[in-house]
Amino acid sequence: MYESKYHYDNKFFKNPIMGDDFYIYQLGELYSNENTAFKEHRQICDEISLILSGRGCFYSDGKRYNVQAGDCFISFKNELHDIESRSGEPLRFYFCGFTAKSRRAERIIQQIKDSGTHRAECGAAKSILSAMIDDTWQRAAMSGEMTDVRLTELAITLLRSIQVTKKCENGTRHPPLVYQITRYLETHIENPNAIGRLEREFNYNYRFLSELFSKSMQKTLRSYFTGLRMERAKELLESGKSVTEAAECLGYSSIHPFSRAYKNYFGVCPSGK
Repeated sequence: MYESKYHYDNKFFKNPIMGDDFYIYQLGELYSNENTAFKEHRQICDEISLILSGRGCFYSDGKRYNVQAGDCFISFKNELHDIESRSGEPLRFYFCGFTAKSRRAERIIQQIKDSGTHRAECGAAKSILSAMIDDTWQRAAMSGEMTDVRLTELAITLLRSIQVTKKCENGTRHPPLVYQITRYLETHIENPNAIGRLEREFNYNYRFLSELFSKSMQKTLRSYFTGLRMERAKELLESGKSVTEAAECLGYSSIHPFSRAYKNYFGVCPSGK
């Protein structure tokens, strides 16, 4: 690799961080640029990378995976690995190289490997990896033990995310996360920005939540939420609210966008009693 900028890159290949569950060999954050080149190499350990910004491709044994901000990529030991940034959108990512030490860790990593998944969503990955990097950078007391615990948390959280996605892909309707999303939207009908808050509430990026919801519910998040709001609007009008009052209850800035949304949904203009 050349002309790359490492924000932080700590290598422990000769003296790995040893916890109860993992040996940790590498931990860092990489900023690539227009001239960054990555040579294909064989993985000497397992590795989790989290894309922070940019777009590009990660390769595993010649198979190409498109990645963007929010994606986790898992590379396994002995696989041929390569990275390529998209022109004009260089990749920036966290990474952690490790091998399992305990039977528990071996079981978790093997389950991830057996899933056949290399690219996955994990909303908590950013905060966990950031904390791991900060701890080793500061050389805080018991940083090795804490880093090991956090890597275990990351691996389990990643496995859970993969399992939820697999259930949805296999036709299992309404996995727990989808149920939680519907409950959140149902209790925030009067907030027009509720969909925009889903990432913060559930710690997954919007693309993942949207795709998961659509596969399970057979409709988009936005169409589902619009339906909830319009049905609520109808209830308000039938209860005696004026058009202006109903629009205000649902957070519209004026009756005009409210009336357009109502007509688009029901085919008629709203009218109060």
